[in-house]
Amino acid sequence: AATRFLTETNGDAAGRILKTCLLPPVRENTVAQLRPLGEVVETWTAAQAPYLRFGWAAIPIALWKYRVGDFAQAQQYCQNGLSPTEATPKSATLRLILAMTCFQSGQEAEAREYLTQGRKQVAEKFKQGLDRGDQGAGMWYDWVFARLLLREAEGLMGQ
Repeated sequence: AATRFLTETNGDAAGRILKTCLLPPVRENTVAQLRPLGEVVETWTAAQAPYLRFGWAAIPIALWKYRVGDFAQAQQYCQNGLSPTEATPKSATLRLILAMTCFQSGQEAEAREYLTQGRKQVAEKFKQGLDRGDQGAGMWYDWVFARLLLREAEGLMGQ
């Protein structure tokens, strides 16, 4: 996928491709291969109004920053994209990326809190059962994405 879409110039499309490619942990050579998409997403994200930059668009850039080891920037994108009362797959995903970035930065108490919050959101949704969802609140596959990140975060933190 990275090779096929490497020349994508539409920032939103590049973000979706990048996010999908970054879902599993990646090797260093894969990060290098994805760098052109990452740069497109960085430029596009910076040009967006804050309400877009810190909405759903926060996920690809935060995950990119996490995967390249820029934990401070990943945390910033996640924290700016979070709404304390929002129970969407976007907020669950951002909390789980935050859990991993905090853990990698040595902030274990914060990491465990974000992991607990993200786990709770994902568990509640899967307990209710997945429905189709909608574009604003998130689709069923956004919950699956969050659940896969939950598994990664739990493994990283020895949960």
